Amino acid sequence: TQIQQTAMPIIEKLDPYNFFITYKLFREATRSVNGKIVKDLLYLNCDLSKVILLDTHPEHVSSHPDNAIIVPKWTGTPGDKGLIAMIPFLESTTIYKTPDVQPILQAYAGKDIPIKYTEKEAEAKQKHIEEWKSKAHGLSKGGFTPNGMFSGASEPSHSPIPLTYLEQKRLEAQQQYKEEQAYIVTHKDEFGWLLEKDRWAMVREMSGSLWGVLDAMAGKKAEA
Repeated sequence: TQIQQTAMPIIEKLDPYNFFITYKLFREATRSVNGKIVKDLLYLNCDLSKVILLDTHPEHVSSHPDNAIIVPKWTGTPGDKGLIAMIPFLESTTIYKTPDVQPILQAYAGKDIPIKYTEKEAEAKQKHIEEWKSKAHGLSKGGFTPNGMFSGASEPSHSPIPLTYLEQKRLEAQQQYKEEQAYIVTHKDEFGWLLEKDRWAMVREMSGSLWGVLDAMAGKKAEA
C-alpha cells in the first residue's frame, strides 16, 4: 500500500540483488473502491489457488478475502515476531505442495494462525512418534532386526526418532538458504557490479529523451 518511492528502498535493502522478491507491486498497482485501497489479485494474471496475500486491513483484500491472511499491524514494538511466526505455516503450504490454498485459509479464518498451526504440527509430530514407537516395538517382539540377529535382544532399539517429512524438507530449505547467503557474500563485489550496470541500463531506458539530448549535444560539440 506504500508508494514506490517509499517502499522500494526497503525492498532493495531486504533483497539487493533481486534474488528472492521477483515482482514488485506498489500503491500505484492498487484499485480505489469507494475511496479505499483494494489489492485486486486478478491483476496478477496467475493461478489464485497458489496465492496467499498478507495484509493488515480487511478492506485491502475485499476483492479476494479467501486468499488473504489479516495480520496485526506492526507498531514498531521491539521484539515483534508477527511475520516470523507465520513462516512455519507458509512453509508447510509449499512443502506439501498444497493444490489450493483457499480451503486451508478458510479453515484458519478468525484464528491466530501461528498458534493454531503450531498446535496442529505438534499433534502431527506426536502421532509420528507414537507410530514410530509402535512399529519399533512390533519389530522387537517378533520382527527381524539386525541387532536381534546378532545379540538376541528383545528390547526396542534406542535409535533417535526419525524426522517427519515436514522437518526433513524444512531442514533442507534452511540449508539451501544458508548456502545461498554464503554464495552471495562471497560474490558480493561481482553482484554489486552487475546490479550497478543493470541500474544504469534502466536509467537509460527511463530517461531516453535526456540521454538523447546529451548525445546530440556531444555530437554537435564534436562537429564544432
